Amino acid sequence: DRDLRGPVGAFLALLQAANKPRRFKGIISINGPARLQDTSARFSSLAVARNTFLSAIHVNAGKMEYVDNDPENPHINYLRNPVHGVYELGKLMKLVMERLGSVMEPVLIIQGSDDPVVNPVSGREIFEKLGSKKKQLIKIKADHHGILRGKEAEMVKENVLTFLKDAFWDDRT
Repeated sequence: DRDLRGPVGAFLALLQAANKPRRFKGIISINGPARLQDTSARFSSLAVARNTFLSAIHVNAGKMEYVDNDPENPHINYLRNPVHGVYELGKLMKLVMERLGSVMEPVLIIQGSDDPVVNPVSGREIFEKLGSKKKQLIKIKADHHGILRGKEAEMVKENVLTFLKDAFWDDRT
C-alpha cells in the first residue's frame, strides 16, 4: 500500500480543465492515476459497504477503517489510509477518466516507468482519452512515485518548464 494523496493532484487539475473549458493555458499531469498498482483498492467499495452495514446494526467489531501504508516519504505521508478515502479516490478516478474528452487545452502527461503507486499504463490511457489536439506524453525512467524528488527530478522539471514556456509563448504570437 502507498499514500494515495499524491495521485489526486494530477486528476484534480484534469477535472478542473474538464469542468472549465478554455480557462487554462495548459494542464500538467504527473503520475496521474488511471489505474493503481494496489489491486486491493478495487475492493474498497466492499469494505465501505461492510463498514456502513456494521454501523447500521451498531457493531464496531470487524470494521476495516484503515489500511496500512508504507510511504516513500514517511515524514510527510500518512502511515495509514482511510478505507473510505481509497473508495473516494476510485470514484474520482472514474469521473475524471469519463471527462477527459472535454479537456481541450494543451496537456503534458509525465509518467514514471515503474511507479509503485500508479500503474504506468495510466499515462497512455489518459493521453488517449484527452480531447486536446495538443498533448504530449513523456515517460520517465523511475522506480518510485514522487518523481519530483530524486535523480529524475531535473528531467521532470525541464519538461515542465519547456511545456510552460510553449504554452505562454503561443499566447504572445
